[in-house]
Amino acid sequence: TLFRSQRVDMKKTDSKPKDAVFSAEDGLVKMFLRGRPVSMYVPDSLVASYSLEAKVELPQRKLKLDWVYGYRGRDCRCNLYLLPTGEIVYFIASIVVLYNTEEEQQRHYLGHNDDIKCLAVHPDMVTIATGQVAGTTQDG
Repeated sequence: TLFRSQRVDMKKTDSKPKDAVFSAEDGLVKMFLRGRPVSMYVPDSLVASYSLEAKVELPQRKLKLDWVYGYRGRDCRCNLYLLPTGEIVYFIASIVVLYNTEEEQQRHYLGHNDDIKCLAVHPDMVTIATGQVAGTTQDG
């Protein structure tokens, strides 16, 4: 079987480099995001001409987060609070959610770059602190 693969050096996260690998035979790109392995399938119509070196323009439009589903309760405790504003504050993945139960609307804090593991509300009930796991990049 003919196996064609391409490699492009990714940003070093540890002492050894992580490479993105494209396999035309399987039609997928294997890479590491934040130190975790990820496989992404290339559409069948693009497999024959796909190249990791190709640069394309960014889309003109950007996605906007509308709604967050879920809650991180499996390995975190004391991470859901009712605020005087009537909002419930909690987190999931790297997003802090402020959910207004009366209006059924969410606001989101998107300043983290890795999973949030703790949340605390100051006694003034206005100041909220969150902490994330150590990142896998030089920035932490």
